[in-house]
Amino acid sequence: MLKGKIGKYPVVMALNSDADGGATYFYESSLQDILLNGMGSGKRCLLFKLAGGVGDTEETFRLQQGADKIWTGTCRNAKGVSLPVMLAPVALNGQRSDAVYKAEQIVHLC
Repeated sequence: MLKGKIGKYPVVMALNSDADGGATYFYESSLQDILLNGMGSGKRCLLFKLAGGVGDTEETFRLQQGADKIWTGTCRNAKGVSLPVMLAPVALNGQRSDAVYKAEQIVHLC
């Protein structure tokens, strides 16, 4: 589980454990899941595109993980507007989350 912001908007993201390397996130203000398809990944890099995105609803994420395990990058919409993204691992009940483990195990190249 990752928690942070897209621009000034608080979000929560979970990386999928399936083969497509996608993710799901939601804005804390709406609590509605938004599905992302994996577009490629590297050891410290993730690329996502909005699942089923068409026209103005299309979003593309490009994230890189720092040595501090925090993911930073951008979210760009179909109009070319980019917002900064910052996501940090969140422990669930004192346990290391699956998203943190998965992020550390990514082996494909960007």
